[in-house]
Amino acid sequence: MTNISAPPAPIPERRSWLILVLALVAVLAGIFALGIYRWNWRGPATKIVAQVVPYPAAVVDGSVILWADYQDNVAALQHFYQLQGGRAVVGSVMPSETEIRKRVLDRLIRDRLAEEAAVRYGVTVSYNDVLKVYNQALASQTSAAGPERAAAELQAEQTLEGMYGLSPADYRAEMLRPLLVRQDLQAKFATDPDLNASKLHKAMEALSALKAGADFKATALKYSEDPNVNTTFGDRGVIGPGLFPPEVDAELAHAQTGDVLGPIKSSLGYHVLKVGEIKTVDGVRKAGVQEILVYPIQLDDWLEARVKEASIIKFVH
Repeated sequence: MTNISAPPAPIPERRSWLILVLALVAVLAGIFALGIYRWNWRGPATKIVAQVVPYPAAVVDGSVILWADYQDNVAALQHFYQLQGGRAVVGSVMPSETEIRKRVLDRLIRDRLAEEAAVRYGVTVSYNDVLKVYNQALASQTSAAGPERAAAELQAEQTLEGMYGLSPADYRAEMLRPLLVRQDLQAKFATDPDLNASKLHKAMEALSALKAGADFKATALKYSEDPNVNTTFGDRGVIGPGLFPPEVDAELAHAQTGDVLGPIKSSLGYHVLKVGEIKTVDGVRKAGVQEILVYPIQLDDWLEARVKEASIIKFVH
């Protein structure tokens, strides 16, 4: 007797509708993707869809920068420049929309690379950390208390929203937190001996040159990273304690005329000093000091280098 297989069961109507809906959603998502990336759609409907569909603006080392976040930042910067338009200095030129979009994307990419470095260096900035700094900034706007203080803080928040078109919560998340991450990361970078090996080497070269009898002015112009070196040539004048970082003051306290000191590490970088005349003024020991200052590695310089070596895919331009 021949076995006859039963015919396949029909697909339930509900499943058919589900497949149809999913197909429609996929088509609509594709249409909006074309609109966003090719035709620069930025209307209300696009923004609503982008809150649901995670369209990327860029991918940095596998981490996605969402188009919606990118667009919010563009809108905030555009709002700021539009507000400043009526207050612009005569002759100044407001950036074009293309320039604004490039600035925003570049900043978001660097912020993402900074976040990546923050994880590696153990830098954490919590919601409470951001809120504390934000509240301190508001509190600094007024010394009043009670209702007057609340009114002053409300006005400060309204000013903030007027400048950037952002709510206080959005401002804290999109602008203040990345700034605090960068500040903490810069402090970590400044104390990392591996990152600053070339900086220490530069300071050591300056020290060796001075000890070999090189002219201080010429050496300062060659090695110092002080932005004023072209006018001061490293001459700090006759100064007492408190004007240098404590690590430098500690060395100067025992220095003698003609001493060449360094490199002395402080929060400002590496100091190489030549000590001039020592004198006592009103009971305070002071010294003529010439300084060569080599800054620690700067986060912005490090990020610039990381941009060149990181895997970055841009979907917007």
